[in-house]
Amino acid sequence: MEDINEVSDLGLAAGLAANSNTAIIAADVIPKVAFNHPAMKTAAQLLARYGNPVKNPKDFTAKWIIFWEVPQDIRKAIPCLPFHIEINKDIQVPLEKTLRALIAAGLHTEIKKWDGCFVIRNQVGATSISRHSWAIAWDLNALLNPLKGKVSWTVAFLNIWRINLWICGADFHSRIDGMHFEWTAATAF
Repeated sequence: MEDINEVSDLGLAAGLAANSNTAIIAADVIPKVAFNHPAMKTAAQLLARYGNPVKNPKDFTAKWIIFWEVPQDIRKAIPCLPFHIEINKDIQVPLEKTLRALIAAGLHTEIKKWDGCFVIRNQVGATSISRHSWAIAWDLNALLNPLKGKVSWTVAFLNIWRINLWICGADFHSRIDGMHFEWTAATAF
């Protein structure tokens, strides 16, 4: 695997991500090295937008969670995905765009197993609320990308997520979480 800590190109990422009308990012413009991405939203920002899913799960679920029917073209290309997934309604469009970009680039085959999205809980080994509680995070290939373990994704695969404004747990400095992909909600706030 390429080094995910190589030189970054924030300008390219910002330019590609800013073009929100682009249905997919062409494979020939995917940077070959890792680059910076938007900052992760703080718990305070998430609480302000979505409320507290731990204290008010029924209200949170009623207002923000949809039962997403995975589009047939995506399911056909990535058969390990369930037919229906509970997700935050804010991530439906960017998630579909990102998965279709992976498919167009031929990188979707790196996804071997879907490991979850919406689970109201604290972060593993911490007291803070997990991003999965707001249903804005996905886990993929957990056995191949364990918490604090080796990351198996290619740089091109990770860059498609980054370009589409997702934080990759592979980029976490203090606690690498290669299975984790989190929507930055950059356009939702």
